Amino acid sequence: MNFSQWRRRWGRKYPSGIELLLALYALIGLGRLPAFRYQINPDGVAYIDLARLYADGQWWTAINAYWSPMFSWLLAPLIAIGLNPLIAGKLVQLGGGAGLLVAMWLLSRHWRPRWMVWSLLGAMAVVILSWALTYGTTPDLVLAALVVGFWQY
Repeated sequence: MNFSQWRRRWGRKYPSGIELLLALYALIGLGRLPAFRYQINPDGVAYIDLARLYADGQWWTAINAYWSPMFSWLLAPLIAIGLNPLIAGKLVQLGGGAGLLVAMWLLSRHWRPRWMVWSLLGAMAVVILSWALTYGTTPDLVLAALVVGFWQY
């Protein structure tokens, strides 16, 4: 699809601010991913083990009363296609961070002044990116995206 087809389809000349912010977030996140790929915490080990069990089809073994299954369900398809589990965990976290940015943008669409909203979203993008890459493997960003996304309705 070339630029004129894209413009006719979407009816605008340039990408919106959230599209640019998400593109910048993805570029920086994927660019910095190799530097943080081996960072993991004990919770991340448990989520990856559960995701491996789900990917292998051992559903009854994977179900337990302590670890919530959502993050492992998001990891399982990436592990099933052969992706390194540590990188899969970081990718799911980066995706959760992008979802949180979109949810915050949807929540703040009607706030004024707009420059303050974009300043807030830019600062949040930096914090979310650092959280996604350095904190370990946890479902926190994915859950925050779901909570903020449902909060706006």
